[in-house]
Amino acid sequence: MMRDHMPGGPQARRGDMRPLVLNMLTEKPMHGYEIIRALEEKSHGFWRPSPGSIYPTLQLLEEEDFVTSQEEQGKKIYTLTPVGREEAARKAPACYWDAPEMEEHIQARRDFMEFMKLLKQVAGTGSEADRRRVHEILKETKTKLEAIINEQ
Repeated sequence: MMRDHMPGGPQARRGDMRPLVLNMLTEKPMHGYEIIRALEEKSHGFWRPSPGSIYPTLQLLEEEDFVTSQEEQGKKIYTLTPVGREEAARKAPACYWDAPEMEEHIQARRDFMEFMKLLKQVAGTGSEADRRRVHEILKETKTKLEAIINEQ
């Protein structure tokens, strides 16, 4: 259901947006940017859908009578219809961020960010010999990662 978008992070494929948006609207009526923020929060910051994927999905859901909208304080608020609620229950997504593996991904992202910080430090304050050693470590790590991928 998800594919990697950034190091350690998932991103929904275009076809997955409808169930995700419907699922978000089961919590409460929301406007588009609220849905974007809620999905980003639910994914622990790994994924932030674009307005270009959310708003067309909302329009489609409205055309299919799964949601209705009304203007409130200059924002279009989307609410599930009874049919939309049934569809949300029927097509509830198995969200990646609810999986037990998510904690591993969160830790992997933290490790990656710490790794990047250390690389910057060596690049900024390390000697030429240090930078050469880092380059060798990176080449070795790349080879090991490729081996893991090739084992799959």
